[in-house]
Amino acid sequence: MAIFLKLGDIKGESLDHKHNETLLRIDGDFLKLASANPDGFLKIDGQIKHDIAVIGDSFLKLGQDFIKLSDAAIKIDSLFLKLDPTNFFIKLDPILDSAGGAVVEGGPPNPQADFLKLDSALKIAGADLGVLGADFKHFDGTIKGNVLAQAEARVGQDFLKLNVDMTSTGQTFATLGDDFIKLSNGPNQELDAAYKLLGGELHKIGSAFDAVASDFLKLSQDFEILAGERNTALVASSSNSQPGPLGTDFLKLDQDFLLLSQAIGGAFPGTAKVIDALLDHSGKPHGDEMHDTPSLLGVNHGSGH
Repeated sequence: MAIFLKLGDIKGESLDHKHNETLLRIDGDFLKLASANPDGFLKIDGQIKHDIAVIGDSFLKLGQDFIKLSDAAIKIDSLFLKLDPTNFFIKLDPILDSAGGAVVEGGPPNPQADFLKLDSALKIAGADLGVLGADFKHFDGTIKGNVLAQAEARVGQDFLKLNVDMTSTGQTFATLGDDFIKLSNGPNQELDAAYKLLGGELHKIGSAFDAVASDFLKLSQDFEILAGERNTALVASSSNSQPGPLGTDFLKLDQDFLLLSQAIGGAFPGTAKVIDALLDHSGKPHGDEMHDTPSLLGVNHGSGH
């Protein structure tokens, strides 16, 4: 029940062995690209074009997935606000309220404000994933050696920006988890248990984002090395049976995105229990809110990796 696609889930590449073959080749692909001299042109072969397209298109699709996730988070926030307006309005600092209403940092839980921060963080990350995908696809075509180094440096900066994005998003998920755990000290045991469960699930998502952030940092370093020393930076296996350093880091990112997807899908039980408890507490009938919860999280119980 994956929320995000793996890096190979583009144009029929979702089979693990085909996907792995692409990442096993990526070191060799960039070594071939590096054979272009600064003033000459290198005609890029079909296999490299294919591999670049798979990875570039995957980042573009991941960017779209992040936008969809931000939309789902806002829908869940709106539902919580509807069912528990006491705890889900934006709390303002009473001292600064008259000066524009600064949101309280720390102290009382402020899930509404943190949901809005999460929406912003996910949209920024989604946009930057789109930039990375577009920049990565610039490796496709006929390229001069000096232009290649500039493209590698640009992609390295894209990866570094995404390290910042993923770190910020992970921190926001963790803060939102703290909000729900703080809310679990109320008088309603069913609701308290649900809030605590969801808080723990959000912490797991935050940790999964931290792992992805580290992967983006490592890939930014890889491409910085490629841009500076592209003739000696990578060692490709002649048999392509083992990934080189670049392929290894892409495979790690791929695996951590899958774990992130599973962590997000794992927030379904907590979200459902909160909605259920809030409906019980309010006396409202259990209708479309419960039915729509899986689709809000992008969970498809009939699919998986």
